[in-house]
Amino acid sequence: MSLVRGPLYPDPQADEGRHTFECSLLVGRIDDAIREGYSKALPPREVEGNGWQPVVFSTNPDVIVSAVKLADDRSGDLIVRVYEAGGSRTYTDLWFTVAHGDVSVVNLLERTDGESENLTEIEPTDGGVRLRLHPFQISTLRVKLT
Repeated sequence: MSLVRGPLYPDPQADEGRHTFECSLLVGRIDDAIREGYSKALPPREVEGNGWQPVVFSTNPDVIVSAVKLADDRSGDLIVRVYEAGGSRTYTDLWFTVAHGDVSVVNLLERTDGESENLTEIEPTDGGVRLRLHPFQISTLRVKLT
């Protein structure tokens, strides 16, 4: 295995010096590798409080909720980013544990552009939405909180 890189632009001195990297090999299913990768990159933190509950979760293990954050425009809306990791067309139900209103598909800049909405099929359900995703598709949702 080698990790060789030598870009000249934009910084001709990039990647010079001593570097450290870690590599792992996991034999098994893709969802096992995804879970292990997230545990290495984002180790669990313990915090004191009255309990913890996820804001959103997927009913399909091949659909990963990769980000949940407040919208950049300070509207108070929630931005949820999901992706299909299993390599197949699939459906998932996303359930929200917070009171919410409309859920819409937006682009990566959290805007409606007319293109993103055509890629993700979405329909409301009790307590969330049902999504149809293409193989390895990334989808960003804007959730209006009530």
